[in-house]
Amino acid sequence: MAYNKAYQKAYRKAHRKEALAYQKEYRKAHKKENSKRSKAYYEANKKAIRAKQKKAYHANREKINSRRKVLNFLNKYGMTFQDLEHLWQRQKKRCPICKRCIPNPCRQRSSKTHVDHCHKTGKVRGLLCCSCNLGLGSLQHSVSNHKRAIKYLQKANHVSKRSS
Repeated sequence: MAYNKAYQKAYRKAHRKEALAYQKEYRKAHKKENSKRSKAYYEANKKAIRAKQKKAYHANREKINSRRKVLNFLNKYGMTFQDLEHLWQRQKKRCPICKRCIPNPCRQRSSKTHVDHCHKTGKVRGLLCCSCNLGLGSLQHSVSNHKRAIKYLQKANHVSKRSS
């Protein structure tokens, strides 16, 4: 019988569900053998596989890194890029502490915009500029530490005004 590419394509399309069901059952029944074969193939071709993966990564670096960033935000904060953009718009594109403009967290490649979140609950509080985020972190996200810092600054300003 001659090889008929069009016939085989039509047959596969017509019997797709049966083929998928068969493949699923086969993989389930032969899980250990498939795993062993996969591991043996990987060990035998490790250098070639890694070279191919490296080449694919470099060819698609931007796409891969942007996907990682999306998944990172989703896993870490339970937020999508649309949620982040909405929060950024609600804050009028500004840091709520110092009122400086902050870049869109979804489009900015650097880490100039930080997601401020409670480390105990994981709940997102807002988007901050780098300086304010570092300031909150340095004071250990403690309201009492912030109040003492404010008193210290007020006292220091009062002393410097007297000496002038």
